[in-house]
Amino acid sequence: MKARFSLLLLMLFYSINSFSQTRGINYKAVIADTNGLPMANQSVTIQFTIFEGNMATNIVYQETHTTTTNANGIVIVNIGEGVNVSGDFQMINWGFDTHFVKTEIDSGSGFVDFGTTEFKTVPYALHAETVSATGDVSPFSEATPNRISATNTNADFVVGSTSTEDENNVNLDGRMFFDKSKVAFRVGSVDGTQWNDSNRGLYSFAAGRNTRANGVGTTAFGKDTQAITSYSTALGDGTIAGGYASLVVGVGTKSNNSSQFVNGTYNVEDNSASLIVGNGTSDTERQNAFVVKSNGSIIAGSNQFENDFSTNNDDKRFFFDKSKGALRAGSTNGGTFNYSYWNDANIGENSIAFGLNTVATGYNAVALGEQTTASGRGAIAVGRHNFDDPDAIFMVGNGSPGPFNSSLSSTAFKVMIDGTVNIDDLSGTGTRNVKVTADGDLVASITNTKNYSIGPYDFEASFSDAQIRRNFTFVYLSDNVAERAITAPVHLPDGVTITGYTANYLDNSTSTNLQFSLYRISATNGSSVVSIGLFNSSGNMSSNRSDAVTGLSETIDNENFMYIVRVIPINGQNWDVPNTNVRSIQIQYQEN
Repeated sequence: MKARFSLLLLMLFYSINSFSQTRGINYKAVIADTNGLPMANQSVTIQFTIFEGNMATNIVYQETHTTTTNANGIVIVNIGEGVNVSGDFQMINWGFDTHFVKTEIDSGSGFVDFGTTEFKTVPYALHAETVSATGDVSPFSEATPNRISATNTNADFVVGSTSTEDENNVNLDGRMFFDKSKVAFRVGSVDGTQWNDSNRGLYSFAAGRNTRANGVGTTAFGKDTQAITSYSTALGDGTIAGGYASLVVGVGTKSNNSSQFVNGTYNVEDNSASLIVGNGTSDTERQNAFVVKSNGSIIAGSNQFENDFSTNNDDKRFFFDKSKGALRAGSTNGGTFNYSYWNDANIGENSIAFGLNTVATGYNAVALGEQTTASGRGAIAVGRHNFDDPDAIFMVGNGSPGPFNSSLSSTAFKVMIDGTVNIDDLSGTGTRNVKVTADGDLVASITNTKNYSIGPYDFEASFSDAQIRRNFTFVYLSDNVAERAITAPVHLPDGVTITGYTANYLDNSTSTNLQFSLYRISATNGSSVVSIGLFNSSGNMSSNRSDAVTGLSETIDNENFMYIVRVIPINGQNWDVPNTNVRSIQIQYQEN
């Protein structure tokens, strides 16, 4: 078969011949004609050219083989054992650079180029035979070339430096070594003495950048990590494991407690905890997201049970106090009243408090909602701002924001220990105190005075450019402009009679006094404005105030009039922040 002869190279294998005989590379291929049929019993000449370097242009060795294919078209030869054309196969420095082999085959019509292929791992077994065993390197054992052995079994093993200790040479900072005397291993890089003998614990392991494993059996991985106490582990960036058998993972996390697990970022240390998850942002802004105490208590969203008044970061939190069997979830915002809603003194045995500023001090008590209080044994309080009664076992609050058990607190419904049921507005004609008799009858006494509450979020600024500030407990204007007011609408049913109102506010100012006014305004043109009742604060009053205007008799006429409450600094004064604010207004009225 001739002529337009094209070879199809189906398989190519390289392997190393037995070291005891030759030092060649085994080559095996199936040679086929242009139709893909194996060329059986065909004489062929194969030429191998070995190049050094990525450009594959520097010829370091060339040889030819004349052989005959077998009945299946297979040829087998050893590169390095052919007829030398140029170079010396035994002098090829396999470890110096990359090497390529070019294969050409001639079946009678001239050489055909079958391409150039890079040598991978096989030739480097040849290179391993030439490695020197002199100097500081322990001699290799030719009988077992895959192992490194030494006659001195107490010697250290060092790669990348001349010593296990810091040489004060940046070129030797990156190194790997095994300290035989301490059975300690190090790999990576340090810029100081972190890996010196004084910082190497017995049976320790440190890897990465500037890691330190001081204690017995310690492990430090990552960057700037420290495993100080015995059997501790530090992983990540800047972590410190200072407790016995502690595990510290993350960024900037640390532990000084035995058998403690810490992970996350920049935690707050707690020696009474078994598990800490940190969520701080820096070394000076440390915070815990989740803590499990050694006694089984659990905290989420804070560093401790009690409120920290120096920050608002822990207002929203969850915890289970194992020592009291008590559960808390929600928020304590402290507020202007500076209450410690969930501090230890306000946690009853086996109590539950969920919501905002809830307090359950009673044994087995439950408080749910907004600033509800349950102080009685087994008491339940729901709703908002109830007036707590220690003799009640169930209370539904419908009060307004303000101090506990103040004039703003109100209970719409409660059940007493003796079975008395107190219900607000049972029939729509006022507050009824109802008692169930032994016969099942309801006995009631009637009072028809009711309260209409106006809270911080009901007020608006009287000028569109005024800067109003408010939360659940107070409202004020923060701009430094004289005589700017806040107002709130009054929505009462037709026919009821206003008998008075109570203003709850803060006045610690020596320069500002507030005027509280209730107005009736014409609904047709808005020009007729009549003051129903007003009063001015005066002097430098003490903290929280509750002042009342009484003796009013204004019947609500919604068809012809609108009603508003206004609060304004008087005599050209401005809001003295933070010394003046308004908590709430309670309007007393009667249904006729």
